[in-house]
Amino acid sequence: MEELNKDILIFYDNSIEFFRTHFTNKGFRAVSIYRKSTIFSKVIKVILRYFKLSQAYWYDDWKKGLSSIKTVIFFAPQKRTCAVRYIKKANKNIRIIYWYWNPAFRSGVPSSHLSNTTELWSFDPDDCLKYNMRFNTTFFFDDILLPHNTIEFDAVFIGINKGRKESLNKLESDLNKSGLRTYFHIVPDKNESSQKNCREIPYEEYLGLVSKAKAIVDVKPIGQSGLTLRPMESTFFKKKLITNDVSIVSQDFYHPENVFIIGRDNKQYLKKFIDSPFKELDPSIVKNYDVSSWVERFSVK
Repeated sequence: MEELNKDILIFYDNSIEFFRTHFTNKGFRAVSIYRKSTIFSKVIKVILRYFKLSQAYWYDDWKKGLSSIKTVIFFAPQKRTCAVRYIKKANKNIRIIYWYWNPAFRSGVPSSHLSNTTELWSFDPDDCLKYNMRFNTTFFFDDILLPHNTIEFDAVFIGINKGRKESLNKLESDLNKSGLRTYFHIVPDKNESSQKNCREIPYEEYLGLVSKAKAIVDVKPIGQSGLTLRPMESTFFKKKLITNDVSIVSQDFYHPENVFIIGRDNKQYLKKFIDSPFKELDPSIVKNYDVSSWVERFSVK
């Protein structure tokens, strides 16, 4: 575990709770905005948020140490603007970074308040141009390791639909026709009715399934130009990547022996691609996407 960076506070309340421990391992304090709540207090918070009233009573212990913090990093969505106001009032010298690691149309288009009180950053190049944000890459953690398991699948996809179900089903069918063994687990969007494979798989369990596969499938959602986590997992775990992202050829980690691009590369060679060894990358390239490098890039104003 690395020494704690006391100057930076990261607000992380996203769905992959597994990452919180790894922020700590890398020396960053990752906290929730709110302390644990009862059902009653959750209802009250929703009401207060609706009327844009202070919710500070339910903030966790981080609010006691703001005077010593130099930089705060928020993970979108926009509903956290009340905490932004609270921090600015408590310490006007704190630098507040508002980070989008999902497209703005999904996380909430940045409000004028956010634009005026925070630095807006995004993983999505198109959103950076559209909303005048600064760009930083998708990131991962070099201390996350896969368990050791016997290979059972040639390719896996595990994720939320996000409008990709039809494309994913067709891809799985094509892979099966090519003689490849697949494991596809598509979690329905919130507006979908319950169906087979509806359970969202915890990240630790997801890693176990990835460890049993030769390749990770990446189908980028419509409206997203930034990298998903899957190219990061491919890079750090040394797993082949099958993707529909044609722009990936411009990435520094791209190598044709590691990445198969759907619709561009010859599918006749897909099985050969899957069965061939992963091409080792320069360690400096991999390090560039570790969370420590990601945080360092925020220091470049």
